[in-house]
Amino acid sequence: MPPLTFWQAISIRRYISGSMNRRFLAKLLGVILLILLISVEVGPLLGHSVYAEITPLNHTSPGVDETCRQISFSPDNNPFGLCPGPYPQGGNCVWWGWEMWHLLGYDLPRNWGNAADWIADAERTGLPMGTTPRVGSIAVFPVGDGVWAFTSIGHVAFVTSVSGDGSTFNVTYQNYGDPTPMHVGTGYPVSVINQPRYQNNNLRFIYFPRPIDPRLFARLPGVDGNAVAGVADANNLLTHSFSSSSSSTDQEFNADFAGNGLSDLLLYNRVKGTLSVLSFTNQLRRLEKEHLPTDAINDIAAENNALSPQLTSLSDATTPANGWGQSLDIHIGDFAGTGRSDILLYDRVTGTLQLISLTPQLTIQKHVI
Repeated sequence: MPPLTFWQAISIRRYISGSMNRRFLAKLLGVILLILLISVEVGPLLGHSVYAEITPLNHTSPGVDETCRQISFSPDNNPFGLCPGPYPQGGNCVWWGWEMWHLLGYDLPRNWGNAADWIADAERTGLPMGTTPRVGSIAVFPVGDGVWAFTSIGHVAFVTSVSGDGSTFNVTYQNYGDPTPMHVGTGYPVSVINQPRYQNNNLRFIYFPRPIDPRLFARLPGVDGNAVAGVADANNLLTHSFSSSSSSTDQEFNADFAGNGLSDLLLYNRVKGTLSVLSFTNQLRRLEKEHLPTDAINDIAAENNALSPQLTSLSDATTPANGWGQSLDIHIGDFAGTGRSDILLYDRVTGTLQLISLTPQLTIQKHVI
């Protein structure tokens, strides 16, 4: 085989070098395309990355735009829209409050209103609430004071940490009309916020209604290791107290519990943990519907003052000595298909369900736990 000439050797080297360069460029291009594909597919799952650059403030950021109309919704069925969005961009403070509790495993009702309405909404729902900050609670600023809330529709924020004496707290939040994915507030002073020129003692905290899972809390944006330590304190306070305003002490449910076509009123006293039924119906009509003999009706009416409202306390052998508890969600319906209303109790702290049906005399007939 004849030896290679100089130019033949150069040509071969150029060919090999070009071939290697083309293979290298092809591999590099493939890697770039793979990275782009991964970022498109996994990016939404790495939502926390959008919170990388945050400037903490000791008051609410003024970036509110009431005129925003570019509303979109997040893929997890959060009932509140984002404007301008789209997810994971902001913003809406009520979206953020609902979302943080959703990530902790609890969904607020889907029919709640603006931030300023959340105190009344929480009272109606029977959620624990108070004036002292707790980790995992939702801070409600109902007054548009221009510092903590910038419009008459109020503002809400999620409490991430609380000082040892409860005098200050940190929050995360969004603002309506602000695309910022998350704002951070630090060192919010409770006493200053409640001054007459600001919230005028109207600041409230809606407490998470069940023990918070520290693992879920640690995954929330804006939470660090020091903040997680406050979860134990919040859980301890939840199990020892259930603060609620006097207007939400009693919950009332009007239904036909006896199955005789007459409506009675179920009363739940959350503070005392008691259940009772108040009958406004003339007792004579009730006895007549039970087809009792006339003499028996007259005797019963004479002994029990049948024309007065009757209050019957509900309890049985399975009722705890300290009552039904302070953390019940109550639902009324004909769950057994008997033609009369049953009482379904759900304990938000323990997660237990109880089904109760009543007799025509409005005492417990059946109690399923």
